[in-house]
Amino acid sequence: MKIYRLSGKTWRDKAKKNFITLYHFSPEHLTKLMPRSKLLNTGKVGLFMSPSYKSAISDWAGYVMGRKNSKHQLAIQREKLFEESDKLEENLKNNPNQEALVKRIEEIKTKLERLNETTKMENKAYWNSIKGYKNIFLHTIQCPREIYEDSEKMMKDVYKSDPVKNFGFWSWEAQIFIEGKYLSQLSISNVKKLNVSQFSDEYRNVSFNRFLDNPNRLYNEQFKREEEQRKRKQEEERAKDTNPNRYDYKKEMEQRRKEFEEYRKKNQLY
Repeated sequence: MKIYRLSGKTWRDKAKKNFITLYHFSPEHLTKLMPRSKLLNTGKVGLFMSPSYKSAISDWAGYVMGRKNSKHQLAIQREKLFEESDKLEENLKNNPNQEALVKRIEEIKTKLERLNETTKMENKAYWNSIKGYKNIFLHTIQCPREIYEDSEKMMKDVYKSDPVKNFGFWSWEAQIFIEGKYLSQLSISNVKKLNVSQFSDEYRNVSFNRFLDNPNRLYNEQFKREEEQRKRKQEEERAKDTNPNRYDYKKEMEQRRKEFEEYRKKNQLY
């Protein structure tokens, strides 16, 4: 395992940008960082974090707050059926003539259709039973830059190993996976508790700021300003053209050129 040594003068280290600030949401108040997640099918264990506060609030907090839903028996059953179906589909590619595999896949599809009927929005009993956490905790974490860069490279390598299969996972917003072997070298600098109402306020604030900072919106605003300036100049030019007392330099020079050409022809000055 690679060990990174941290300086005791942390404020100087931070001033030199030797640390990256990361954010991690959990339904529990963590005092120590421990591996709680897996990175796809790589066998790596660790923690997912976000290098962006906005993304942590708008993309990840709601997911963590609703994770109680995944513990519902119907959700667990659905997940197991999907996993079994994926394995059978993979086996069927190698053994296309296995009728037993085809039959089992059809059975799973039928069960999933029934589950989907059970979990429709009209089923109030089901939706009342899957309420999420009432409180979540936002952990602000200081991560050594070297660990962050190594983790970022590792994630890119995992993606490149199978970009088609892994695309959906990486299309989720800003995230970084820190392996468990490095977690002891990270430190929690702050923990903030958010209830449902506070989370809604935070979400509204960052969503509003995200809209204001959106490059497309800024481009559209700039385009509108330039378009207004262009139209204003056109109106000014039209106003000049309709002024009978306006001195038209171009028109006068054109008239002089025509007179000179006529004079040359008349006097055969060629």
